[in-house]
Parts: sequence; structure tokens; C-alpha cells
Amino acid sequence: MVPAARDIDCVLRRTLKDLACEGPLNGAERLAMFPTPPSDYFRNCIADARCPAHLRAIGLEIFGAADSGSCQDIRTKVSGGGIFTRFMIAGFAAYRAMEVLKADAYESYPDLLFRLADRDSPLAPKRNRRAALATRRRIVARMAARTGITAAASPATLDEADAAILALSVASAIDDGALIAIDNPAEGRFILPLDASLHRLGRFDSGN
Repeated sequence: MVPAARDIDCVLRRTLKDLACEGPLNGAERLAMFPTPPSDYFRNCIADARCPAHLRAIGLEIFGAADSGSCQDIRTKVSGGGIFTRFMIAGFAAYRAMEVLKADAYESYPDLLFRLADRDSPLAPKRNRRAALATRRRIVARMAARTGITAAASPATLDEADAAILALSVASAIDDGALIAIDNPAEGRFILPLDASLHRLGRFDSGN
């Protein structure tokens, strides 16, 4: 039986619910995490004749070939690689690369970090690209000034803004907050940086 959600996501939701009891989180407590399909789903995408060649090539390196006839066992319909997206394979490949380099790798969530960094102003959705980038640039510039990491202050794209908030949130948490690490051997590791205003009363300890 494939679980409806990862244990990591359940712990993260409980943590945000606890934080929301202390004050509004700009919608961060309504966390939306895309459920990771079982590995056979990706193998079936690879085996599908409609799967784009570049996704198949990378997928074969990561997952190997699908067993014959296994498509019938997967509840989610395979869509020719349509859901086997670049962001998924980039994440999988990054984890493998970090393993080769003997570096610790953690998952995190830029949208969540933007909302926690500015809990008073609405975060413009990415579909409104101009407003979304302007909102994120403002948050990034403020955090860059706080941490002294000025190289990250002016992201040119939404992707650069996401990368900046990940780095700046960790740097800010190291300075005066806390880093919550949620670890599950079967699912990976997620890191949640909290600034001093969220790390209240010593309720959260780094590494738990």
C-alpha cells in the first residue's frame, strides 16, 4: 500500500500548525506538497513510448528499466512523461550528485520560506510573473541586507529568487534562529530554517 503522504510532509504540517498557534504565517500553514509517486510510476513513464527522449535517458540512469507488464499495477495513469517533470528529475539527480561529492543534501520549499520571511504581506503567485518577482526581490533584498550576503540581493528570475531565499533563510537561521531537520531514511531529509521571531521559547531543537 502506497502511503497517501510522506512522513516528512506530515511532520512538517504539524510543525507549521504549532507555529501558527503563535501568530499568522501568511498562508504557510496551508502547506501544499506534491505527493511523490512510487518509483514504479517513474519506471512506467520511462517505458511509455510517448516519454520524451531526454527524460527517458535521465530516468534510466536513476531508476533503471520498468518490469514488463508493470504498468497495470500503477493506480496513477502514465501520461507519456508529462508528470515526470524536469524539476523532479533535477531533484533526484542533485541528490545523487551530492552523494558522489560526500555532501549532505536536504530538501526545502522556497514558497514556504518566502511566506515565513514576510508574514505580513501577501505573496504574489508565480503565474503573475512580474508581481511575483517584485515581491520576492523585496524579501530577498531585506534578508540579504540582514545577513550581509549582498550577492544574493537582486535575483533576475523567479528561479534565482527561489535559490536566494533557500540560502538566505539558512544563513539567517544560523545567525539567530534554528534549523529543523526532518529525516526519514526511506524519504530523505527536509530542512526548515526559522528566524529568531519564530524560534520561540526553545520549542524547536535543530536536528529533530
